[in-house]
Amino acid sequence: MRTVADRIGAWISRAGDAWTLDDGAVAWARSYGVDARLAWRECPRADYLVALAADVGFDLVLLRRETCRVARSLVALAPEHGALLAAMAEQAESWMRGAAVPAALPRAHREAAQGLRDTSRLANEEEERAMPYLEVSLAATIESTRESFADLPDTEKVDTTAAVLVALSEPHQPLAKHWRFHRGRQERASTAYALRAAVASVAFAKIAELRATSRAVLASPACAASSGEALRRKTVSRIADLERRLYAQAGEVFHFASLARGWSWGATDEARRRGFTALARASVAASGSAPIDLARSGALIAAFEVAIVEEMDEKTADALRANADAIRATAHVAELAFDPSDDTGASDASEASTCEGSVADLVRASSSIALESVLTELLAADTHATDVALSEAIAVAIAVLNAPGPLPGDTLARVMITLNERFSGLVRDHGRSAGAGDRERWANLGEKLEKQSRIYSDWLRRAPSRALD
Repeated sequence: MRTVADRIGAWISRAGDAWTLDDGAVAWARSYGVDARLAWRECPRADYLVALAADVGFDLVLLRRETCRVARSLVALAPEHGALLAAMAEQAESWMRGAAVPAALPRAHREAAQGLRDTSRLANEEEERAMPYLEVSLAATIESTRESFADLPDTEKVDTTAAVLVALSEPHQPLAKHWRFHRGRQERASTAYALRAAVASVAFAKIAELRATSRAVLASPACAASSGEALRRKTVSRIADLERRLYAQAGEVFHFASLARGWSWGATDEARRRGFTALARASVAASGSAPIDLARSGALIAAFEVAIVEEMDEKTADALRANADAIRATAHVAELAFDPSDDTGASDASEASTCEGSVADLVRASSSIALESVLTELLAADTHATDVALSEAIAVAIAVLNAPGPLPGDTLARVMITLNERFSGLVRDHGRSAGAGDRERWANLGEKLEKQSRIYSDWLRRAPSRALD
């Protein structure tokens, strides 16, 4: 029986370069032995949980919803790039509207990245030029507070000195530049992480679209035919690779979004107060050293930044934990393959078995994704939400896609046939009223729908009353 660490490690190894995060999830899992259920309940980080979710077969549709939710929440973190982040969130969410995922925003993203690099370079140069002044300014402020509070007990010295330093870091005060440089570094880092998470969310959506296309191919007559074995094997392998990349991209979304939140906190007034309190404590503790020596050695700034970084790490951990809880809250736990002997997880063996099936197995493997593919094509084909028949058909489709547990095979096949027939009627209506340039497109879509109906009709005749997992 494999341990949880071994299972996660094996999955990360299969993911290869798709998994860009480290193997911290493996180290974390070692204390759980073979108890994957307990590891799932207690996992404190969404990026670690994704690696376990990949092995136990967590629903990718639910994971898509969570990555979209997180991507949307990033918009408020970087107001200067809010429009870009909002546009990327729109792209990541396009699958929920049944629209095709548009190409990413490479130019806009490159411009934002270049803008961050330029801003960072100029800020670093300005900080280097200002450093001698900053050191003298900080030393003079510390010297002044030491003289003013020399008769106070050390505890009161720390509190009083901290209050003074916080006040002197307000705009137009002597220590304002110290805080401005630190806050700028924090804001730039937070924006960079937010952009990285947003890019991963768009990549997730695009890969999910490719996976839907590949699974539609798997459900096509070309794969169902006796001569389609090679295509079926190739398509199954491609789907397995795309699914690994989907989990990996989800891990990036949660990982970098959490870092963005932590670094964003580092630019707040709460962080400023915490940092200057730590600086005051270091100054009082080293009262025998000259303030200018403390400033030039970096001891004061180090105390200031370490205190903020420690809390930033906590904020990052809180965000990772909250996202992990959100993932768990959406899970159909009974359907996850926690035990190594379960066959519902995303294992290589289950991927390979798909290649060996009959027409019934093909329907079982691809029925819901074929339905999703038809929905996506129709919604992208200029139909309107005001069409009552289309709305009813979509409601049926969603009910089938979200139905818990196994469905009787004959019931599902009949629903699919009815659904395709209803869509075929819509296609014919639109085709008759379409212009000459669009008629061929509607005709092609009609042919696809007829082929789908034939697949389910054939299956219904050959294998009635078999449950579909």
